[in-house]
Amino acid sequence: MKDVCAQLQACFPDHWQYIIAAAYCRLYKQSPINQMPLHIYHAYLSEVLRDVVFDEKNISLALRDVGRDREQAVRFMKWDIPEEEHVLIDLTHLPSRNRNGAFAQPGHNNQKQYAGQINLLYIFGNQSLKPVFWRIVPGRAISGN
Repeated sequence: MKDVCAQLQACFPDHWQYIIAAAYCRLYKQSPINQMPLHIYHAYLSEVLRDVVFDEKNISLALRDVGRDREQAVRFMKWDIPEEEHVLIDLTHLPSRNRNGAFAQPGHNNQKQYAGQINLLYIFGNQSLKPVFWRIVPGRAISGN
């Protein structure tokens, strides 16, 4: 992951460690933000990223800032994609229990469940299969996605 970490550091110099830690917590532990400091503390990751204070507030603020910096997010996602690549599109839903969010809407998912969800549009390179673009799409799920 050295090349990914280097590119994250280039695109998000103030927050790249938080991105790595949050990705670890979400992908490996399916952890909400309030439990991330505990998971990071008990992981080797805390030894590797020892210059950063991983508390709930710092993680939330870093992820908020990263989420607002779309230009750098797109730059990061495009960093290793050849210019001549074509794209593949995926529209998927993410379950959400948040009733106050602007993007979470009730709708039917592909399991025919009516629940709160966020629609996430990804565009992938056809050769690299890496995401080159993403966008949260408000509204109800499209049947069959």
